[in-house]
Amino acid sequence: MALALWALSLLGSASLVAANIFEYQVDAQPLRPCELQREKAFLKQADYVPQCAEDGSFQTVQCQQDGRSCWCVGADGREVPGSRQPGRPVACLSFCQLQKQQILLSGYASGTATSYLPQCQDSGDYSPVQCDVRREQCWCVDAEGMEVYGTRQPGKPRRCPRSCEIRNRRLLHGVGDKSPPQCSPDGGFLPVQCKFVNTTDMMVFDLIHSFNRFPDAFATFSAFRSRFPEVSGYCHCADSQGRELTETGLELLLDEIYDTIFAGLDLASTFAETTLLRILQRRFLAVQVVVSGRFRCPTKCEVERFAAANFGHPYIPSCRRNGDYQAVQCPRDGPCWCVDARGKEVHGARSPPQGDTPSCAEAPSCTWERRQALSRLLFGPVGYFSRHSLFLAYEKRQVSRGTARLAPSCPPSIRELLVDSGVLRPVVEGQGRQLSASESLLQEAVRMIFPSRELARLALQFTTDPQRLQQNLFGGRFLANVAQFNLSGALGTRGTFNFSQFFQRLGLPGFQKGGGPLDLAQPLSVGSDSNPAVESPGAAEKGETMNKPIVGSFGFEVNLRENQKALKSLASLLELPEFLRFLQHAVSVPEDIARDLGDVMEVALRSQGCEQAPGNLFVPSCTAEGVYEDVQCFAGQCWCVDAQGRELPGSRVRGRQPRCPTECEKQRAQMQNLLGSQPAGSSLFVP
Repeated sequence: MALALWALSLLGSASLVAANIFEYQVDAQPLRPCELQREKAFLKQADYVPQCAEDGSFQTVQCQQDGRSCWCVGADGREVPGSRQPGRPVACLSFCQLQKQQILLSGYASGTATSYLPQCQDSGDYSPVQCDVRREQCWCVDAEGMEVYGTRQPGKPRRCPRSCEIRNRRLLHGVGDKSPPQCSPDGGFLPVQCKFVNTTDMMVFDLIHSFNRFPDAFATFSAFRSRFPEVSGYCHCADSQGRELTETGLELLLDEIYDTIFAGLDLASTFAETTLLRILQRRFLAVQVVVSGRFRCPTKCEVERFAAANFGHPYIPSCRRNGDYQAVQCPRDGPCWCVDARGKEVHGARSPPQGDTPSCAEAPSCTWERRQALSRLLFGPVGYFSRHSLFLAYEKRQVSRGTARLAPSCPPSIRELLVDSGVLRPVVEGQGRQLSASESLLQEAVRMIFPSRELARLALQFTTDPQRLQQNLFGGRFLANVAQFNLSGALGTRGTFNFSQFFQRLGLPGFQKGGGPLDLAQPLSVGSDSNPAVESPGAAEKGETMNKPIVGSFGFEVNLRENQKALKSLASLLELPEFLRFLQHAVSVPEDIARDLGDVMEVALRSQGCEQAPGNLFVPSCTAEGVYEDVQCFAGQCWCVDAQGRELPGSRVRGRQPRCPTECEKQRAQMQNLLGSQPAGSSLFVP
């Protein structure tokens, strides 16, 4: 029970963090109704504890704690009449589909027609644009179907703002704190959010007015410290609603951050475009490697997995090493099923009771499949990189026997080239873990260090000495220092992540009395390069403790020794001339093939063998939203596909366009399938 209560405190909102851990005033995002009901039921040890999604909304399927009885709910968490049944329901309507059903059933019962019906995507989510046919007006909605103020107009809006952009609008109108969030290119919240805080009154720094009044002060860290001497940085991981994930906040001290060659090249129009923010984000993520073994924040799957495990839910999501959902999901008792990339069950892919685990292929998005196909088509079966482009100067390089090598299906293999060239050698040499974990960390680091090709080109333009690249990216030798667990002068003591508690669980000395992150260098000075012949017994014991795996925040397995090796490998990698050569070729890969440089690395590492037949070079057609077009064509033949890109039986024709199901026919088939899986007494409107 004590462990569960600790987990409950970890899952609470930032407004509930104890003052002795975090003294800054944060922008408190209140718990949502599902989360409030979950905490209340858990403390009462009730038979039913609500199951919430990562964003705090209700899961469409709710179950008793023992998993024997489940039912469907609406957006408010209320049970859908007639949906309760033994075990987990085969499928529940999404909140958009449920609202649409309620309007249709109400109109059918009363004999009235309505001019507005919610438009739902194939995934069940609300379409970002909703329209009223009678009024001939359209507007944007958020993920919950609520109208975005100021977007209603005749005809369809060209583009709808997303959650982060909506929050920015509120801040500019004086609602909320004065530190705008950092948004991704598509308008969502970046997983790492940073702000500044005053060390005198512990209040959030007024970033909006300060940036507008003193833009020159945000060009370099020295200029910023000169203008605002009593300010610290504060970064944390955020969920999809921009809320701080508790026990992820770090106070980043600014005194020892160097001015890099990238600073002051051009005055940024917003704080989100400054070198200051990028360096703070990179430093924050480097510390995450120490405490989680990942150069990223927890994903949606990992947040939901941790919550489900600690609240004792009957179904706990399974996640891959990179944070994506496993293709097969299984509860504690009962059948297993397949899920899509967002963790939603694929209808018709559930194993029968007491049956075998279903065979679920990984369900990539249309955009991902298109990139992979274009890579094979334009740059050959081994991906973009080949012996004639990448690492040409290193073809004849001799590789030591200690270097890990992977058996390619046929030479040349990009995986072998990456290792033999020396780029992956620091990552795989001496590692006790499987190479897949190192590959995942490498992709994460490249993606987060270079979030855009423009930043990579800037690094190449102003970096002549490879050994200076790391210092320019992190504002000094921060990455190398973190690899030695030397955080003195870099981290403050007012973050929400409790280093003392973290190291106490490892049993390391020096953290039994609330020591902060400034104490890390001395007690953890025993590293992987220590000489066993001269190690003292105490040092040897400390080394064994560092090599002991523990379960940290969000269910991550943490091994300090391996995390230290990973950081040292990454620091060495960024100083290799071969890495600059990799960047030179990676930035020229078209975005149709790789969205960012992390995808470039993934395409390279996952390239297929060279025995691929031309028939496998089909390139799917995708909509602007990244979903499959209804009609796909290749080699003179066309066919219809469903939302997952699977061919509809009997639809393939030659030399003409097939007739694919209309939206009404799709909805009819979907409702008929759902109706067959609902318990007796359920009412569904079938078009």
